[in-house]
Amino acid sequence: MSVTNRVVFGKKRKKLEADIEHITAEMYRRNVELSEINKTLTLLHDIDDSLLLDSSTLSELCHDILGHIQLKTGYEFLGLYIHHASKDIEELSQLAEHSDRPHVIKAVRDNASEWDGSGSGTISLATDGTYKKLYLYEVRTRGEFAIILAIGFQVVDAQLSEHDNILMTRLRDSVGLVIESKILSDENKHVLGQLKTTNNKLKALDEAKDEFISMASHQLRTPLTSIKGYLSMVLEGDVGEVPDQQKEMLSTAYTSAQRMVYLIADLLNVSRLQTGKFVIEPVDCYLPDVVSEELKQLKEAIAAKKITITYHKPDSFPVVKLDDTKIRQVIMNFSDNALYYTPAGGRVKVELVDKPKSIEFTVTDNGIGVPKAEQHKLFAKFYRAGNARKARPDGTGLGLFMAKKVIIASGGAIIFKSHEGKGSTFGFTFPK
Repeated sequence: MSVTNRVVFGKKRKKLEADIEHITAEMYRRNVELSEINKTLTLLHDIDDSLLLDSSTLSELCHDILGHIQLKTGYEFLGLYIHHASKDIEELSQLAEHSDRPHVIKAVRDNASEWDGSGSGTISLATDGTYKKLYLYEVRTRGEFAIILAIGFQVVDAQLSEHDNILMTRLRDSVGLVIESKILSDENKHVLGQLKTTNNKLKALDEAKDEFISMASHQLRTPLTSIKGYLSMVLEGDVGEVPDQQKEMLSTAYTSAQRMVYLIADLLNVSRLQTGKFVIEPVDCYLPDVVSEELKQLKEAIAAKKITITYHKPDSFPVVKLDDTKIRQVIMNFSDNALYYTPAGGRVKVELVDKPKSIEFTVTDNGIGVPKAEQHKLFAKFYRAGNARKARPDGTGLGLFMAKKVIIASGGAIIFKSHEGKGSTFGFTFPK
């Protein structure tokens, strides 16, 4: 090989060696970076997993986080200390106050105000026999400067590497989020606990209310039955002729007593619904006679308002299985409402129809009707349309609610249509 060739070869070899050395250094640098990134990601993942452990206290969560960080970083000392504890993280404040290194906490609090605002700093501890230098990183929860993440070293001139500094900067954000999540979780559990306690109290009050309503309703039925019976006897002349003026007054009293009976029946049924004792007891029921008997009880109210009521009793009709007592309440409710919300001199039409596959009962009036905007809420418990409240301030809003419950529970369907100012139709249909 000529001298020239050897020189050229030597230069190429040196360049190749330099390139290899550069590539090796770059690969080493990249591997170090990847290793640090992997360490950071693993640590962040472990810290996030700490929250899933559902530690019983915030202190235990902090200890779990510290264990993960110390295991991955290998630092001699790592601690969470409070700089300014807000009321939301009082437990962490107690953790700091009961620490075995109160002089470290004091140094952190005394010197934190001298930081440059970057959220990190260092403190020398000449009086501490173990740790001579602290690297500190603030952790914020809910925007408040609340927690200090501290790394301790035994020598004053100890330095934190650039990668470790980046790691700690990232950690403080993750730790803050995890602790804030724990605080929010504990708050939610506390609120849920309060709601559960309040709900139990409300249930107890509701049960007491239902028990009182049931007891009071039962107690009221007996004297009302006597009042209604004696009024009926007087009106029918069983104790002598009654003058027209007295008869009118007695008729009003009888009608009021009858309405009280219906109200008590509705209250009892609502109470039974709440306590799970509302039961449909079907028996053979001949509806033409049931409708006639219920309308007969309204004759005094019909006469008082001079309303024209028509009901053509079917000559023949199938016997159906219904709860006799409850279906009577439904029929009376629809009929009584029609009379009450129809102006004097108005008309009410009661129909009972035997269809090929079903039977149908309807009560149609030319009264005040129901506003269209309120019709979808009409059968809700205690709800009454605005115009109905004006016409009858003493109503309860239970009649239609209970009527629907009875009809649906008996296997039927509600019939309802109305036009405000023109009248309404209420009724039910049952398949044969």
